Amino acid sequence: MAPKYNQYINDRPRKGLWAGPSLLRSSAHYVSVMFKESMYPFHLEICNKTDLYQLNDGRYQLTTDGPVDPIMIGHNYILLQNKIVDVLQELEVERVSFEPATIWNRKTDTEYTDYQKLSVHRHFSSADLNDIDLDGKQFLVMDLDYLFVTPELKKALETTKLNLKFGEGFSKFG
Repeated sequence: MAPKYNQYINDRPRKGLWAGPSLLRSSAHYVSVMFKESMYPFHLEICNKTDLYQLNDGRYQLTTDGPVDPIMIGHNYILLQNKIVDVLQELEVERVSFEPATIWNRKTDTEYTDYQKLSVHRHFSSADLNDIDLDGKQFLVMDLDYLFVTPELKKALETTKLNLKFGEGFSKFG
């Protein structure tokens, strides 16, 4: 497991370091600080081929032609197929909740009921970049549109069969 950011300072004596005539050789010290592998969350790269619109009855209507993806992300919604929700629950992801969701294709009058709405309880904006808590297995949402994961959750997701792609921090945001 990677060391936690600013978890400890390694302060130990270093023999043979000459610090000047007024200091004893055995009292000289050096200090090293452990840092996290990544100081920023990882962007979960999802490129939906279709868009959704939430109806007054709570269902989500397809607004464009195309496949219904296993993960659907849009403004103020994240929908996941039940098999993905099962994996997230096994990983014990923190600060999230799920509720059943239905996707409706008006053209074919088909309903997809094997989805859950993911509610992420950690939101941030670009102004908060230096104050994001990255501890634990968590999702984070930026500006109600972009889904991020903490380094610990990224590592856990990479061990599953979900085959997700991650962007390094904010490298794709200009």
